[in-house]
Amino acid sequence: MYKKYNINYSNYIHSIIAHPKRFDRNNLRDTKRRYPTWSTSFYRFYNIFWGDSKSHPPKIYFFMQKIGISFSLLYNISNHTNKKGLKHMPTLDYTEFFTNIKANFIHDIVFDEESKAVIYYIKLPRATHTCPICGSVHTEVKGYYTRTIKLGTEVSAQYSHCKKVGKYTQRRYRCTSCGKTFNEKNPFISKYLQMSKAVIATMMYRLQGTHTYTDIAKELDVSTTTVIRMFTKTFHFGIPVSLPTTLAIDEFRGNAGGQKFQVIITDPKGKRVLDILPERSEVALYSYFKQFSLQERSKVRYLVMDMSEFFRSKMRKLFPHATIIADRFHLVRLVGWGFENVRKREQKRLKNSGPYIKRSRKLCRKAFRTLSEGERVRLFEVLRKSDDLRQAYALKHYFEHLYTAKGRTAIEDTLSNFLSLVKVANLNEFNNLLRSFTSWHDEVVNAFLLPYSNGFTEGCNNKTKVLKRNSYGVRHFGRFRARLLMILPSIYNKPDTPVSVAA
Repeated sequence: MYKKYNINYSNYIHSIIAHPKRFDRNNLRDTKRRYPTWSTSFYRFYNIFWGDSKSHPPKIYFFMQKIGISFSLLYNISNHTNKKGLKHMPTLDYTEFFTNIKANFIHDIVFDEESKAVIYYIKLPRATHTCPICGSVHTEVKGYYTRTIKLGTEVSAQYSHCKKVGKYTQRRYRCTSCGKTFNEKNPFISKYLQMSKAVIATMMYRLQGTHTYTDIAKELDVSTTTVIRMFTKTFHFGIPVSLPTTLAIDEFRGNAGGQKFQVIITDPKGKRVLDILPERSEVALYSYFKQFSLQERSKVRYLVMDMSEFFRSKMRKLFPHATIIADRFHLVRLVGWGFENVRKREQKRLKNSGPYIKRSRKLCRKAFRTLSEGERVRLFEVLRKSDDLRQAYALKHYFEHLYTAKGRTAIEDTLSNFLSLVKVANLNEFNNLLRSFTSWHDEVVNAFLLPYSNGFTEGCNNKTKVLKRNSYGVRHFGRFRARLLMILPSIYNKPDTPVSVAA
């Protein structure tokens, strides 16, 4: 709306806010005459700013955020300027929404055209302070000094990011009993810092998402190195105190710390990330899990992994009493790859029917039980064109019976029949599946017998890819690990949402 209607309407907006009684909701003749394009939405506009009843308070802050109008620029009424040429802004009660500081602490608001910043002049009311040395409450004001506070930025239509700066006039007290001098206490900024507590809290909150350090720094008007330094200083993650009964392990391409692959360890039952290992190697696995006693490792009853011989051989030694489960996703993927490779081969071989087979690839991927009557007719027409394609689809369809089999005996019989059909079909595209399923026979049976899989772990890997894509890669493994443990649901405590308005 701000872009549609020119900034010249700011005076009109200001008149509504500053003098609401001048406008009557039931009489819009003046509004229609002066601003006809606004007349149809005047009721809505009025309610947004002033609420329609006592139960619906003003919604100006949320309205500003939604339409992208800067608070400072909207109220940039240039009728009054101070000696420095700074434009005065009206000090209203809802300024606390933009600063996280109580409005009665803010005595003036100006907009500096040169620095493109909104400057808030802050001064706390005088209060009783206790001497940190002797505990006396008998104090006197020694003097004042001004502290510059970074309050972040706000989005405006004219400027991409408008800085918010606080000029805090802080008192320094002197104890009349012992002569000790000290600063007054305040709820919005810590000692020796320029960033407000709200900015720091917002920074930590943003770091729980996939935002980059640079984006967070730009949003909060700080340097990128400051964001990295605050994150490194604040968060230190050790190893878990204990191990769950079910562990899932998987590798992902992290390219951090000079290593191509990193390893993620999760609790699939509790849906929590336990840790991130720096590399996929025997040394890394043994050095990490040897930190836990044999008694603690004996508590692990189930291990979920993809069909990696590396993980299976190493984890068997570390967890001799655990049952290994093959991830169902990788089993389904092997079957899907076998059928898809046959389809592509037949698509290229049958020049006349190739385009028709290509157009039907989504239909062929769907489970047979989910097809409608019309879709089944189309499917039979596709499969009629190739014997190999028909055999591949029959194998894919029979594999689905493993999901409905109940009990170990039924699952083993169904799996044996499936492998026998694969051998009879003699399709080269299914040879890799036949070798893997034969080598991992017991683990495949466990995959359909037990309710655990690597689904949660694969979802975590997807979020990892998002972070890497946004950051164009993360080189430092320590920060990479800490960010992942912050972003993903982990066993570690996370910071709360940004702090509320300072009291």
